[in-house]
Amino acid sequence: MYARPGAEECFSTTVTNVDPTAKQGRVLHPWCHRMFSVRELARSQGFPDDFVFKAIDDNVVTMHRQIGNAVPIPVARALGRELRDALYKKWLARRAEAIVID
Repeated sequence: MYARPGAEECFSTTVTNVDPTAKQGRVLHPWCHRMFSVRELARSQGFPDDFVFKAIDDNVVTMHRQIGNAVPIPVARALGRELRDALYKKWLARRAEAIVID
């Protein structure tokens, strides 16, 4: 069930469950004999290196779920910018149609 991405490939997806009994994805490091670390998975979602993940007893499974369920930060920023621009355009249109009272 485990697989490795190619050394020059991007993550196809960041999964929430890296347990051997679950359907994963490519969770093995491309050239090391280990799974991706929490920090590497966080980078795949665009989290900065100084972002701290909190879990009871530092449970790695919980951290994997936090990362896998997150919207990638660059995607969230892009969506936020688009929403801001759409709302600003709507505000400008309403402002142009407003009745001015002297």
